[in-house]
Amino acid sequence: MDPLFERFHRLVRSYIRFGAPSDEWFEQHKVDNDYQEAWEELNDFLRSGSGTYTSGAYRNSSGTAGRGASDSAPPLPPEELRKDYVLLGVEFGAGFQEVRTAYRSLMRSHHPDLHAGNQAKQQEATLKTQELNTAYQRIKAWEAAKRGA
Repeated sequence: MDPLFERFHRLVRSYIRFGAPSDEWFEQHKVDNDYQEAWEELNDFLRSGSGTYTSGAYRNSSGTAGRGASDSAPPLPPEELRKDYVLLGVEFGAGFQEVRTAYRSLMRSHHPDLHAGNQAKQQEATLKTQELNTAYQRIKAWEAAKRGA
């Protein structure tokens, strides 16, 4: 990695961990001028308001992503899928891997074969697994349509 980026990385990590150093800190630790200038430049940039930092991607004043449009937030699913996410016990708009993990876990815990000795509970479990399967299939279909598959 470029030494400049390494220094900036260390600078940002220390800022996050310990907060912004004061002028006294610079004098006390005899930090080189480059380091202090980097801090001042970072503070000037943050004070200037020329851009905003939103959801992991720098956005300039025109609203376009600084790292490319691919960093934009994924589209939310249609509102009619909200009840499916709730049924699966995940947050609305959760990633498909999280949905899949929750679905598999719920299917294991509500599987009808677990209640083979009790006909009423087995019937209940069958209905529950059908609801879970329908919810999962609807979310899966939306994900596939979103990807264009």
